[in-house]
Amino acid sequence: MMPHAPGEQQVDWLVFGSGAAGLSAALVGRMEGMDVLLCEKTALIGGTTATSGGTIWVPGSRQSQATPTPDDLSSARRYLEGEVGAHGAVELRETLLATGPEMLDYLAENTEVRFKANSPYPDYHAEQPGGAQGGACPVAGSL
Repeated sequence: MMPHAPGEQQVDWLVFGSGAAGLSAALVGRMEGMDVLLCEKTALIGGTTATSGGTIWVPGSRQSQATPTPDDLSSARRYLEGEVGAHGAVELRETLLATGPEMLDYLAENTEVRFKANSPYPDYHAEQPGGAQGGACPVAGSL
């Protein structure tokens, strides 16, 4: 381990941003026994998640399947293609679709965080091919 200058801090896990992704990464790092430092550039916690009604976009979750307007991964894939187009790697989109529901289940099984899919809560551009009328945007809550 290299020595560090006075005023510097050494950590195992450095997370930038306090939105849902950043807070989740920090939480999991801490649960795994890491020394975590979470950095946020604004004076407020929550990032984009805080300005989107506290929702995250995770299609194909078991929470979605329990609503009157469940979504499906093939529609979500078409929706992403229309929204993102040539920007962003297809591999990253597929990773999101494949592991998003797994992440929700992991947090529900290992923390006190609980998720509920709002229905109806349409995609921002629900009129686009693959757009959903509800189910893909769970809201986090606590017991």
